[in-house]
Amino acid sequence: MGANRNKFIENASKILLSKSEEYKCIIDKIEQYLNKLLEDVKGITISGRSKDANNIAEKIYRKNYMMKYNDAEKFIEELPDGIGVRIICLLNQDEEKIYKHLIDRMPDERRIENKSFRYRQDGNFLVCTENQPEKQKNNLDIYRMDCRWVEKGKKPVRVELQIKSLTNYFWGEIEHSLFYKNYDFTIGNSFYSGLMKNIHNELQNIDVEMASLENHMKKSEHNQILEIRQISASMISQKFSVPIQKIVGCKIDLRESFMLLTDMHFGISSNVKDNLEKFNRLIDKLDKAKTDTMDEEYINLDKQNLDEREISEFGKGIANIIHTNIHNGDVFWQFLFLMYKNLFSDKEKNYSELLSEMSRSIRKLYIDIQDEADALSQYPEIDISGIVDNIFLRLAKDRNKISFFSLELELAKTKEILRNELACVQKKVENGIEPIDTDLFKENIELLELIIYVSTTYRMGRSLEDGQLIKLLELAEHKNDYSLELSEEVINNIKQRNCLNQEDLERIFLLRKEEA
Repeated sequence: MGANRNKFIENASKILLSKSEEYKCIIDKIEQYLNKLLEDVKGITISGRSKDANNIAEKIYRKNYMMKYNDAEKFIEELPDGIGVRIICLLNQDEEKIYKHLIDRMPDERRIENKSFRYRQDGNFLVCTENQPEKQKNNLDIYRMDCRWVEKGKKPVRVELQIKSLTNYFWGEIEHSLFYKNYDFTIGNSFYSGLMKNIHNELQNIDVEMASLENHMKKSEHNQILEIRQISASMISQKFSVPIQKIVGCKIDLRESFMLLTDMHFGISSNVKDNLEKFNRLIDKLDKAKTDTMDEEYINLDKQNLDEREISEFGKGIANIIHTNIHNGDVFWQFLFLMYKNLFSDKEKNYSELLSEMSRSIRKLYIDIQDEADALSQYPEIDISGIVDNIFLRLAKDRNKISFFSLELELAKTKEILRNELACVQKKVENGIEPIDTDLFKENIELLELIIYVSTTYRMGRSLEDGQLIKLLELAEHKNDYSLELSEEVINNIKQRNCLNQEDLERIFLLRKEEA
């Protein structure tokens, strides 16, 4: 029996693997079809995945499929979730609405294997509408439909379609990760039930709050995006917290790393649909991510060397910040690197190539402020992005915290301040004169960068050493062709936070901007 079972599993795995390209093609077609069918339904994202051939053995054992099937080919053909497609929506109450939208747009009906399926004459996708929503073992409802993809001249392919809100998806991931395939029985049934009930209730509370804010969300896409990203950060935390705890030997609050990793994945997109699509891709990445080698990777981190030849010129500064912090034992950067490697990167890439990827993702979070200097950007000789990079790197090194690069924690505020400072400098440089003298600009660029850096630092509530302010004074007194100035706010902050002598204070006052 054991030999037969092993042979059955081996054959099933091979057959499923051989169908991977066919399934991928079908998934693309289903995604396109459903996106077109539901194109006027806002706030949803649709994605599919095929069953992993490496995991089929567990399912055969757990479902006891050997008792039902002798033929591995027939088993794979009738596997209910060989292809799975998800429609992710924002709120619990949206699940039923989307289900009804879907069925309403499939007016035709036919019976297959004694089940009722809905479809459109111009489509290849059939959806079984019986017993929806289903009642799960945990007594919760789920819209999970048996479907068929039918093409002329080919056998119908079974597909499982689910409709889930963000909180219900998150709940399913928690339950799946903690208890699905858990054979150790380390948690008693009563404890399990109580724990999961509490978690579910908390998630339902979140959904209620999200629903009560729905009208506001319709007015502000920012709020919707924030919810998507917060749930994403929580999912990343849920995936990696336990493996990290095992590595370091204690619980550790790495929210700043989880949030930055989320920002690196989503970028600065302000479009809800784009964020939902990226959320779906993150779900797939989390499903496939392996954490069993993280302990060995962590041990070997201090042996890694940075080869700057593999880093793009504009990414070297950030790559060096990451590398330095990793080698200095900063766990926030260390585990950010390991999580990024396990989630997003090609396993064949080396340490330097991974840092190059990470530096590009982080740089994209702030470099868009160069658009503020639109007039200066018209001149190829003026490297606005280089100016922004230099200032940001100085600010990042001063701050020396991973939170500096997180949009929600610090970066959004820093960008707003720096954007304003850059706009003020551009106005001074232009001063009604066209074309701009690019040679004169280059002669003043050191002062220009320094005055933006100083202003931004003090407006962020931090301070610099007296020596850096003296350098600013010396540069301004030597060459300040654009009459660059410091605001009253910045000068007052310097007076409060620094110990300049009276003579230097008076020199600072000469840089005071005349307030309108």
